[in-house]
Order: sequence, then C-alpha cells, then structure tokens
Amino acid sequence: MPELTENGYVFDGWYLDEALTVKAVAGMTILADTTLYAKWNKIEVKEEYSVFFDTNGGSQVPSVSLKKGELVTRPANPSKEHAIFKGWYLDNEYTTEFDFNSPVESNLVLYARFEDMLKVTFILNNEEYKTTYIEANTAVAKPADPDISGYSFEGWYESLDDGAAFDFNNRLISNLTLYAKLSKKAELNVSYEAYEEGINLELSSSSLDDTKIYYKELNASSYNELDKNLIRLKDGIITADILGLKAGSYEVLVDASGIQKRINVAVSAYDRSGYAHFNQSGIGAYNDDGTLKAGTNVVYVTEETKNTVSCTIANKKYTGLVAILNAQAKSKAPLDIRIIGQVSADSWKAISYKKGAENLKASEILDQNGNSLPLKSLTEDEIIKGGYNTLEGKYKQIKGITNSIKYSKDEFDSYYNMIDVSAAQNVTIEGVGSDALLYQFGFTWKKCSSIEVRNLTFDDYTEDACSFEGGDDSTTLEGFTTGHIWIHNNTFNEGNNKWDVCPEQDKHEGDGATDFKKNAYITVSYNHYYKNHKTGLVGGSDSHHTACLTFHHNFYDNCTSRLPLGRQANMHMYNNYYYKSTGTNMSIRANGYAFVENCYVEGCNNPFETKGTGVIKLYGTIVVSSKGVNNAYTANTRDELVKNSNLYSSSFDTDSNVFYYDATNKKSKVSYLTKAEQAKEDCISKAGAHKFNH
Repeated sequence: MPELTENGYVFDGWYLDEALTVKAVAGMTILADTTLYAKWNKIEVKEEYSVFFDTNGGSQVPSVSLKKGELVTRPANPSKEHAIFKGWYLDNEYTTEFDFNSPVESNLVLYARFEDMLKVTFILNNEEYKTTYIEANTAVAKPADPDISGYSFEGWYESLDDGAAFDFNNRLISNLTLYAKLSKKAELNVSYEAYEEGINLELSSSSLDDTKIYYKELNASSYNELDKNLIRLKDGIITADILGLKAGSYEVLVDASGIQKRINVAVSAYDRSGYAHFNQSGIGAYNDDGTLKAGTNVVYVTEETKNTVSCTIANKKYTGLVAILNAQAKSKAPLDIRIIGQVSADSWKAISYKKGAENLKASEILDQNGNSLPLKSLTEDEIIKGGYNTLEGKYKQIKGITNSIKYSKDEFDSYYNMIDVSAAQNVTIEGVGSDALLYQFGFTWKKCSSIEVRNLTFDDYTEDACSFEGGDDSTTLEGFTTGHIWIHNNTFNEGNNKWDVCPEQDKHEGDGATDFKKNAYITVSYNHYYKNHKTGLVGGSDSHHTACLTFHHNFYDNCTSRLPLGRQANMHMYNNYYYKSTGTNMSIRANGYAFVENCYVEGCNNPFETKGTGVIKLYGTIVVSSKGVNNAYTANTRDELVKNSNLYSSSFDTDSNVFYYDATNKKSKVSYLTKAEQAKEDCISKAGAHKFNH
C-alpha cells in the first residue's frame, strides 16, 4: 500500500470504511472490489512564547522560550549589592506579582523587585571603622569592640553627646551612623634597665596594693610573681627590682590598677673572675648562674624593720638584723640579707668618762650637729637599742652593730657601730636597687666563709666598712679554712669618725673600707672607692698571713692611701683605675707580691711603693701625671719571673695550680681583660653600686 504525504498533515494509513474506523493491514485477503480510504491527521502547531527577566540592575537571569500553556520555572533569585530581592512582577511599577503556577499565553517580561538595605556605618576616631547593610525592620549585629592602645572603649553611640549607648536590640527603619566613644586610659609608663642578674623598673603610681609585677624567662609557659618586698613606693614613684636572674631574655608583665604593660629584657651575668671563685662555686647565697641557692633564707631589712625583722634559723626564731647574722653560724641554709633604702645607726647619746679623759681633745669631740661636747663626755650612736654604762667598771657591750669602745689603762681606741659576725657561711648581703645605703656602721666578719657583699653604698662608717678577720695565720694555702669572699659592685664613700680617741688620731675618715686578715681566696671587683683614707688593708701586720686576692675593675677615686697596703699575701690587680690618690697609692711589704696587670694610674702620689721584701710586678699598666715613689718592676712580658719571697708561690701568676692561669695562651684566665685605657673607661662607667639612667 502506498505511503502518502501532504503538507500540514500526517498520513495515518488506509481504512476499509469511509468512517475511517477499520484500518487496512498489509497482507490481508481481499475477496471483492474494495475502496480504501486514506486517513490524514492534521499537524497541530503550538505557538511559542518568550519570557524575559528584567533584573533591575541585579545579577543577570537568562530568558526562556515556552510553548503556549507551559509553566515558567522560577529562576534563582538575582542578587543586587546592598539590596534584597522581593519577587518577580508583571509591571515595572510592581503592582502585580507574577504567579509561576499560571500557564504562558503570550510573551512576557518579568520585573525583579529589589528593596534597598539599610546602611549602618560605624565611626572610630573620625574614620570609618566598619559598614554593614541590613534589611529594614531588623536589628544590626554589634561588631567586635575596637582595641585602641591607650584607650578604653565605652560603647557605640548615635551621637558622642548622647548619654546612653545605642541599643542593638532596636529594629532599624532607616540608615544609621554610630560613633565609638573612647576614654583615655591612665598612662602606664614603665621605664626599666637590666643589670647583672637583675632588672630595675620604675612607674608612676599611688598605690602598692594595686601594683603587681610578674616575670618569666621569655619562652617559659608561666609567670613568677615578684615578691612585694621588692616593690617600693616613694613620692608617687614605684621602684621594683627583680633579683636572682640567670643571664638570658625575660618577659616582664606590670599590672597597675588593671592597666598592663609587657616588656622584654635581656639580662647579663656578673663577672665572677678572680680568686673567690677559684676552684669554688656558689659564693654566698647565690649559685654561679645568678639564681638563689635552694633553701636560702631571704631577709628584707629597712630602716623601720632593722630591729624587728625575724628569721627562723635551726628551728629557732631570731629577731633583728644583728641577731640573725649572729645566728647564721648555726645554720646550714644560705642567708640573703637584702637592704632596702637607707639603714642607719639609731640615736645619739652622750656617755661619761671617768678615766683617760685627759687624752681627749675637746675640739674633736662633737655631737650629731657638729657642736663641741663637754670635755668629759663622748657621743655614741647605736643600731640595736640597749643599756649604757660608763667605761668605768664593767661595760656591757651591745652585740652586733655596737658602740663598744676598746681601751687600755690610759689609751682609748675607738671601735664604734660595727656588726660583728662570727663563723657564718654562705651569706650574701646586698642592696636592692640603686639607693641601698648603710649609714654610720660597718661589718666585722670573723672566721666567716663564702661571703658576698654587693650593691651597697657605705657612708660615714666610723670604723671599717667591711673587715674580714680569719682564724688561720697559715704559711700554706692548705692551712686556710676561712675565705672565698666576694666584694663587688659597692660604693665606699668617705668614713666619718669625729669621736676618734686613739692617740694616732687617724680614724677621722673612718678606718678601712675593705680590710682582710688571715683569709684566703678573695675577689674585690667593680667597687668605687671615693675619698677613702685607709682604703684597704691586706694583712694586719708584718706577721699576719693572707693569701690569694684579686682586685679588678675597681675605681679608686681621690683616695689617700692603702690601695691596698699588702703584706704576706699574693695579689693580682688587673684593670683597676687609680685616680688622684694623695698619700701612698699602693704599698707592698713583708713578702707581699702584687702582679699589677693592665691598670691605669693617673695623677697619683707615690703610685707604687715596695718596702723590705715586698714586690710589685707591672705589666701593661699605664702611669701618667703621677709623682713620688714608684719602685715597682715593669716586666717585659706577662710571664716574666720576678724574684720575690712570697710564701704561697714565687711565680703564682703563671702557676695554674694556685692561679687562674691559661697555660696554653699564656694569659690570665678571666672573663674580661682589656688594655689599660679601656679599663679606665670601664671603671668610670661600671664600678660602684648600681646606677640607673632610665
């Protein structure tokens, strides 16, 4: 059967009846004439329409083509900066919203309706801090509080003149500008200066109670809180000292009334060169790394507490500075005495004399105001309160810092205001900060070992500032049982004794600043001696033996004599500066041997004196603008042997068995040894009790 085609129609086959109900099938049997009728189905063509999306400045939405009667698929909502999409509309007046469930009957343009968001601007210090956009009739989220150094943030305000801060629960119906209100924090200005094994800080504050200071090694996880005793308030200035630090980097946190400041500080170590540490570690209460020894008793002493401070030693409580020091002989624990501010002799009191008064000179007996006293009276002062008796009969000596007077039948020898410490070991007495001062008294250390005195100023001491008296008059090094003494970074000002009753009348400026007798292994370093008279003694007489002393980086400034006077001792002096000594600068006698290395001597009288069997060997030492006796031997090389009679080693300065000698490099084995010119500068800048420039 033929297939037919016709434009606009689809041929649907041949039918046996005119009604097109019975379809003829190919292969069927025809038994008679038959008429076949073609069936045509008209092709129905649906109209096609386009739908366009006008996004009104928002993100593009592509148009779509649909046949009549089909539904438009809702596209993703378009976006528009700072606006919210509200729907598709049939007109650009947005009166009729399009129904996506209605069939398409014609071409369409759908209009996107946007509603502008509300702009909220946050202003900080007249500059835009943050801007955000929100839908109308909603609340804006509060931003993170700004952190402005030196200011406290008080809140966001619609006007800085408003009394109340903006309520972030409010729903907004219009744009809004909010202003940050700031109040200036109280300034926490902390000045600081690192020094050897410590840090000094200063800040303005009116209250100790509200000030806390913490410190830690830079990489440590937790802080240590500074002992309140080390934080002082005076005239609106808080001064604090962090002590006992080993060399390294530290972080310090200062908290004053809730205001905090962090600082990073690098700390250096003390120079432990010299005989005190020769084959010995941990002089006094400190380890060699600068930290306190375990179990150390720390005692803070001020003018107010000098007679009331207490410490438990060997399970017994002792009260007062003197009692504590006297009890240290019973202790196995180290003792660290920390002096804060000025500690003075207490009060003045006249005492009558019934004998020997004819030896006194009225013009030299003065009261505390410098006025003359009656001929038969003498002025004393004390630090520990006690009874008084006349020198007639039994005189009760007050222990510790005493106003005892030693005398014979017709001769007085004044011995005022000395703390006598016996058989103590492992003691450090140190000043805190830059103003620790001991006024009108000093120390006599008798048969003591492992003693450190540092960062103190001694002023107007009537006798010795520091006198060390051992119990061993030994002619061998092995025979000394007391020693290892380290005196460093102190200032020894001129003494003052207007009540000198001894016939020699040579104690008007006090007695010695640092005297040593019958001890061994001593270092005297980085001290400033100013206008001392009998500055330093090594050996109490020609027959007293003292061994192994080092003097380095000391500034002897306008002193009279004894820098030192040395007998029966081996001494190493290096990198000291001697300036304008007026009597005899250095005097070595009685088998004494002094090796003076790279020192600077300027404007001195009698710079180097030897008597009898005393010997002074100079190497690298400069002497300028000086006059008088100088019979020291100037060595051509450091190791040149100079004939001497010293008992401990005729060549001690090149004998590593008895001296810190680097035999390989042929030099003194010390941390810091410079040419004499540099030593002068170092002594001027570094010697003495700590001075801070911040």
